[in-house]
Amino acid sequence: MDEKNLGRGLYFVFTITFLDFLLEVYYGYAFNSLALLSDAVYMFMDLSGQALAIFAMYLSKKPPNPKRTFGYYRVEILSALFNGITAGFFLIMIFLHAFKRLLHPEPVNAGGVFWISILGLIVNIIGIVILYIGSRHSLNIAGAFLRVLMDGLSSVGVIASSVLIELTGNYIFDPIMSILVGLSVIYPIYKVLAKSIDILMESSPEYVNLEELESFIRKHFPEIMIKSIHVWSLVPGKNIMYARLREQDLEALENTPLKEIREKIRTMKKELKEKFGFERVVIELY
Repeated sequence: MDEKNLGRGLYFVFTITFLDFLLEVYYGYAFNSLALLSDAVYMFMDLSGQALAIFAMYLSKKPPNPKRTFGYYRVEILSALFNGITAGFFLIMIFLHAFKRLLHPEPVNAGGVFWISILGLIVNIIGIVILYIGSRHSLNIAGAFLRVLMDGLSSVGVIASSVLIELTGNYIFDPIMSILVGLSVIYPIYKVLAKSIDILMESSPEYVNLEELESFIRKHFPEIMIKSIHVWSLVPGKNIMYARLREQDLEALENTPLKEIREKIRTMKKELKEKFGFERVVIELY
């Protein structure tokens, strides 16, 4: 899915999610269902994540300028980080309310909750299908996808709790299911937060092995001595490498024509890009 179609899909998902959010808030209060209101909270998180993702997609297209020489790519990382933090915050709030309901269960209109949750699940499935492909190429979209996935799991939990309440008449299933759904999304939240922080801290990409990188350089260019190598991601899929390399035979380097030195560096950069998938390679040779 290209960026244009991904943007259209994101707008569509945002629209249907907003309409379903309004329904869940209204009927959550009308049916006195904590599980349905919890699902509405997840849906609100979806909306905020999708709105940020749309804004980040727009802003990331702005060209570089003298102040931000790499452009605005990192906006989507900030968006993903914010999504992860807010998801964690709302998750804590849901847990607190659910534990109160465990001690003091309240009546719930299970039949009404069931049908509203079915509608919510349909909306979530549409969102999951549309955003899944984009989530593999953009951490920004991955954050929005995570939100929709969380809400989909929440909808399944609400449906299950409404069925159990209808069959047993025990309202305690409402808060129990809220807790179970919350526990199921802790790890995905952690992954989005960890990946966002790694990129902002300019950690080495997880699939780039520095030892293998150094071995590759030494094998193909034995006359080169490695002084330092730095590898980081601007955003997922846009990795940058900066290396300070030194010619071991300085006298030979001084007597080598500039054209030959440039060709050597050009060859090295090309092979590094092909082997390790770098977006940009910067080499300082001295």
